[in-house]
Amino acid sequence: MDFQTVVSAIRRRWWVLAITALVGIFFGNLVSTHEVREYTATTRLFVAATGGGNSSSEAYSGGQFSEQRVQSYAQMISGQQLTRRVVDRLHLPLSADELSSKVHAAIVPRTVLLDLSATDPSPERATEIANTLADEFIQYAGPLETPIGESTPRSTITVVNRAQIPSTPSSPNVVTNAVYGCIGGLMIGLLCLSLIPVISRRINSAEELGRLTGAPTAGPLLVPDPDASPQHNLFDTSRSEESEGLRRLRVQLDAHDPAPQVLLVAPATSGRPAVALGGGIAAAFAETGRSTALIAADSSLDATWFGVAGDSPGLTDLLLGRAGFDDVLHSTVRPQLSVVPHGGSHAIEVLLSSAVMSAFVDDLRKEFDRVVIVTGSVNDSSAASVLSAVVDADLLVVDTSRSHRGDVTRAISELTAARAHLLTVVMAKVKAPEHPQKTSKGFR
Repeated sequence: MDFQTVVSAIRRRWWVLAITALVGIFFGNLVSTHEVREYTATTRLFVAATGGGNSSSEAYSGGQFSEQRVQSYAQMISGQQLTRRVVDRLHLPLSADELSSKVHAAIVPRTVLLDLSATDPSPERATEIANTLADEFIQYAGPLETPIGESTPRSTITVVNRAQIPSTPSSPNVVTNAVYGCIGGLMIGLLCLSLIPVISRRINSAEELGRLTGAPTAGPLLVPDPDASPQHNLFDTSRSEESEGLRRLRVQLDAHDPAPQVLLVAPATSGRPAVALGGGIAAAFAETGRSTALIAADSSLDATWFGVAGDSPGLTDLLLGRAGFDDVLHSTVRPQLSVVPHGGSHAIEVLLSSAVMSAFVDDLRKEFDRVVIVTGSVNDSSAASVLSAVVDADLLVVDTSRSHRGDVTRAISELTAARAHLLTVVMAKVKAPEHPQKTSKGFR
């Protein structure tokens, strides 16, 4: 899995992110409603150095002394000695340690101001704790800052602002929880989208297929369902989406220099799309006025779809020496298109590597402008690998409903080992006609 695969998954399933983000916001708000509301009250203290001197150097030294003291005081605020005093004075149902976790001291940057904060579910009690803590701290720090034998402390602490009863809770923060929930939901959604390509073995786009195979891709291409189409009307020009897709593929094939005269069409896994695509591209070639031959090296291609009798001699008969070149070539109801049926139940794979097959292909080159050979699955049959040696280019067909990543990878390995010229990998899926009971015109 790579970054482009994840981006492609996000584009296809963006709604997953939207749903997980909304769920995250919902849980964030749910947490906010169940959290105990707490209020924070703050008392501000001012720390100043005592002692004389009006010179600038003495004032500077006094300021530095105050800043150092503020830093020390901030560490002392949550000590148990102070919090125990506050607990005893206010008769709080808390221990000194528990109160220490509820108070906090913060230094106002670049000043000698110190903020003492107390947090509690009761806003009144939070205010009492903050103000009492400030009073107790002033009393506690006085003796510490007074040298032995003197009566004046080296620093004074003054309350600048006493804590006021807060009107709004400091927690939970509904907006913050909602934002965190949204971010968490998006992260979960991204994780799910990242795992889908790993868990699912299906290929979902031509871009993903191209990254997997490293070859040019076409599609997804709709092809007619042979089982659902009336005989002699398999390739219907009224089905514009399908016929135009086949024409675009024909244009892409013709754009190659040189354009392949003999084209092999093989599926990665067994299924109807490759058979229908082979017949469709042959019909697309024929409609341009070029003489085209469709060779059925796979029994799945039924010659009756093109108006040829089912018991007509075919490729197997030719390879076994039971029929000649003219005997196996059959004209169809479509001008310029001839079909060579499979011709029997004999295992054809053992015959395809014979000299007879090579000679047959050479004869087809002389007689026809385009030759389309349809074989069985690359993974289940050796036909595609064997015939790759006598054709100009290979067309690998990936059925989106059946072929998985492993199937495609193995098919590519087989064709690579056979040194096949893989022209294009076509992503195809079968689409049954909406009104199969109606007859219509075929490719002209």
